[in-house]
Amino acid sequence: MTRFNGEILRRLIDEAGLTRPEVAAATLLSASTIDACIDGRMGNPSMKTLLALADFFAVPLDFLVGRCDKEQAEKILKNYGECFMELRRAPFEAYLHGRKGTIGKNLVGEAPWPYNLLNAVFPNLKIDDTVSKEHEEEIIEAMQSVLSPKQLKFILAYYRDGKTLSKIGKSAGLSGERVRQIITKAQSTLTYPPQSSILLYGKDISNKNSEIKIMEIRVLEKRQELARIQEELDEKYKKILEAQTYLYEYGIEAMKMVEAISDAVAVLPPVPEKKIVNTANIRLDDAFLKNQISQRAYNALMRFGCKTLADVVDIAKAGELIKIRNLGRVSTRELLAKIEELTGKDYFGVGNNPTR
Repeated sequence: MTRFNGEILRRLIDEAGLTRPEVAAATLLSASTIDACIDGRMGNPSMKTLLALADFFAVPLDFLVGRCDKEQAEKILKNYGECFMELRRAPFEAYLHGRKGTIGKNLVGEAPWPYNLLNAVFPNLKIDDTVSKEHEEEIIEAMQSVLSPKQLKFILAYYRDGKTLSKIGKSAGLSGERVRQIITKAQSTLTYPPQSSILLYGKDISNKNSEIKIMEIRVLEKRQELARIQEELDEKYKKILEAQTYLYEYGIEAMKMVEAISDAVAVLPPVPEKKIVNTANIRLDDAFLKNQISQRAYNALMRFGCKTLADVVDIAKAGELIKIRNLGRVSTRELLAKIEELTGKDYFGVGNNPTR
């Protein structure tokens, strides 16, 4: 039984300038299958695998399984790099940049011009109607009206003529990546009316069929918008549920804390009420003898004419303590603190009184 020739597959991949993962992605095969075929661990691949590889590289099955002589194989491989660029590279680059019209469609079935362009410009629509010669000319006219000469030239070379990005760039003195950027920008321009309608339906868009298709596009756009809004609402609802769960758990913890505080307060001894002293009954000499005011404060207050602490309170209430001669800021603060202690009233910062 003829076994699969892994060396031939390896050389095909190398000559095409691809990587194994790229071939796996383009043929819809797994990377492990490609590796097993090349390494000889899969001597007899399935017919599905063989057909996918033969279709992609545009070679006969006999060539893959080694049923042609060495001279024929060398002849094919000698010029295969150049052949691959013409046969498969352009649609493969389109595949890599996400410009396939139908998900899951094999690379070999890449749509021909102008459907490949339409699928690239309108990826959410399935463009499968027959484009007449007149419509094709209208597509080119529509592009001429909105695209620069360079953009039009690159799009036609890529989609209509099947040239690769690198080949287009080489003739224009640009890199393949720069060519891709120019083509992508041009495609974005074509998505806006009226050129978008001409690309899809031609100039005659007044007939019923065109109106229905336009409505289908609008319905699709609305559905996509509604899906996006629904997704946002679902996300917000999820956050609301998370917040409710958090608040519920937080509320339970808060209730436990309140109960604990209430229990603690219940066993605390009652706070004794502070007795407010009648300063009118406290003479300055008594306060001095009991060390409630300093010698300096006593002398200054007596010279000022104060007899009781009530007199001192009145001056503090008016914010004039600091004006008493020889009292000083330190003694003033001591008196304000003593007044607050005896009466519960705070006169710091009142009027000209010093702050704490």
